[in-house]
Amino acid sequence: MRKKSLRFISAALAVSMMASTLPVGAFALEVGAADPAAAVSEQKAATSHRLGGGEIIGEGFVKAYGTVYTLSGNYTQSITIETKQDITINIDDEVTITGVAKFLDVTGTGKVTINGTKDGVDQKIKMTTDCNVMNTGDTGVVYLEAAGADVTCNGGDYYSKETSEVNSTYSVFCVKDGSLKLNEVTAEAGERTHVIDCGGNSSASVEIHGGNFKASGFNSGGIDCRGKGSVSIYNAKVESGNYVLAVSGSSAELKIYNSTVVGENEHSCVTVQHGGSFWAENCKFTSVGNQNYNGGLLYMLSGEATIKDSNYVAEQNGVTGILAQYLGFAFLNGPHKLTVENTKIKGCEKAFELEYDREGSDIELKNVTFEDNETDIYLKNDSSTPANAPQVKLDEGTKDTAGAITVEVENPANGVQITTKTTDEDYQQNLKLASKNDGWLIGYKKDADGEYRYLTQREGDTYFGLNTINATATTGEGDNVTTLKPYAQLKEGTPVNLTADILEGKKFARWKVEKVADGTPVTGLLDAETENTENTSFSMPEYDVIITAEYENEIVVDPGTGDSDYGGDIAAGVVIGGIAAVGAYEVGTGLYRILAMDDVAMPTNRIALAKLLWERAGKPEPESTALYSDISAEDTDAQKAARWAVEQELLNDAEDGKFHPAFPVSKLRVCLTWENAKQKGLFD
Repeated sequence: MRKKSLRFISAALAVSMMASTLPVGAFALEVGAADPAAAVSEQKAATSHRLGGGEIIGEGFVKAYGTVYTLSGNYTQSITIETKQDITINIDDEVTITGVAKFLDVTGTGKVTINGTKDGVDQKIKMTTDCNVMNTGDTGVVYLEAAGADVTCNGGDYYSKETSEVNSTYSVFCVKDGSLKLNEVTAEAGERTHVIDCGGNSSASVEIHGGNFKASGFNSGGIDCRGKGSVSIYNAKVESGNYVLAVSGSSAELKIYNSTVVGENEHSCVTVQHGGSFWAENCKFTSVGNQNYNGGLLYMLSGEATIKDSNYVAEQNGVTGILAQYLGFAFLNGPHKLTVENTKIKGCEKAFELEYDREGSDIELKNVTFEDNETDIYLKNDSSTPANAPQVKLDEGTKDTAGAITVEVENPANGVQITTKTTDEDYQQNLKLASKNDGWLIGYKKDADGEYRYLTQREGDTYFGLNTINATATTGEGDNVTTLKPYAQLKEGTPVNLTADILEGKKFARWKVEKVADGTPVTGLLDAETENTENTSFSMPEYDVIITAEYENEIVVDPGTGDSDYGGDIAAGVVIGGIAAVGAYEVGTGLYRILAMDDVAMPTNRIALAKLLWERAGKPEPESTALYSDISAEDTDAQKAARWAVEQELLNDAEDGKFHPAFPVSKLRVCLTWENAKQKGLFD
């Protein structure tokens, strides 16, 4: 009977496992299952075997000495790990390695765990070698070259250097194949050494969680991801006097999150080339040192790079923040795909330097903030074919804290396109762009295919550009009135009339006048008697100017149905929810009208809505005969409709015996109130 019961339990467990519903604790039901706590106790009780160097840890070695080992003292020979079993290596004291190419050479498929922390202190692992003499090629303190190799390093302070006088591919950690995970590790590369070398012709991956990584010696380097390699970095700090992070190869992928990257001397924080892919999110990038940089944050030859929610500061002069370059060699270059989003770039000579490479490049800036840069965007084009300039897609959230985004074109010419053509409605006109090329302006064009900004020559020394936002500008009188296009060029002293555009649901507040060059506020330009009205005038000044009609911040909405919500769902869905909610609201109300209100004209204020509902219900008599003071007593239909709508709790009553008949109502409020009346059975 007992055997039958056990077979039943085992079968049930098997079914649960196939269904992926088996809890871990269920395995305790199996007769003879090992006690996990007992297994841990046995491992702790086991005597660790100290490795002296020269060992080959295979299946026989593990059978003889167990699975737990220690390292301490001096080593002049490497250790090969070729076992398929899981083993643990504890760094018991300081480790010094001399004259060894690959110290821990992992060729097996078992999981290797290296614990570098003892009693809360990171133990030091120092390695010195001469690859020029030894002629060993790729090397490392920890070296992986097997497809199934799996190594995890917990803590430890790793340092290495090479004593030869030639460049080498020596690294603190080298992963040619397999996977390496580093948890709270400190690693420093001395002379002619890289911190991490990941990749090659085989797949390899490195995952970093926390820790500090630094290349400090002559000709040392940071973290290199190449070939088919993959590197992911979380919550770490990486710094170097040479390259800090590099990714190259169409299959190489480097990602970094919540980390700090510091570039020193004359090299970039990040290099992307040969089709590599780079992703950075919520990171802090800094360039320090005394020499000039080419691409202090990012140097890009070809590939794909995305930088989000990050910050870059150049702490010395002459730095280009992001450099996307074309060297003219097909085997080196390809299209650039670069996206920078929600990121600040500060203190550069040029925040972006973009060089024409070839068709297919895609460069996009979203909500980028420029601060204290001499030039924000520098476009490098060919003097013989100046129209072949790189283009940048700018969204309307990208800005310069000092005013206009400054743009310089190396070889200016009429019609050089600066921004990527977009089909979004009219936002590019509002982009504040200022040309740093003397005698040139940045104009605006819109056609059936979209809108874009371009370089245009100034008509003369006394001609200046005018752009209006939320307003219409005209010149001339009588039958000779001309409506000005965006960024029109006018001669100094030309009379101009301004009219604020009517924006639905908003109230005009004031005029804002700024110089295009630096965003400096201008006072006293507008006619003194009309400067606070919707219609005013001025004479064209001797500088390029942007004039904006500003409105009250709050969107006017109807009071709604409650006593105090004042449009609750309108405000939440439209104002707080933002642009996406507005789009959904427009689509939703449109669909509702088609399905349920196809024969109804859309009212625009409270009294029109009340009349619509009252008439649809058959013009019933309200219970009360009281009149609203802000509705004409002679307009009996309006009085009845308003009183009835309030009594049916379709619209709310206002204070002081008023109804606010002219108060605007949104499309969403109309649809919601119409549906409410139907639910109450007031009409079909």
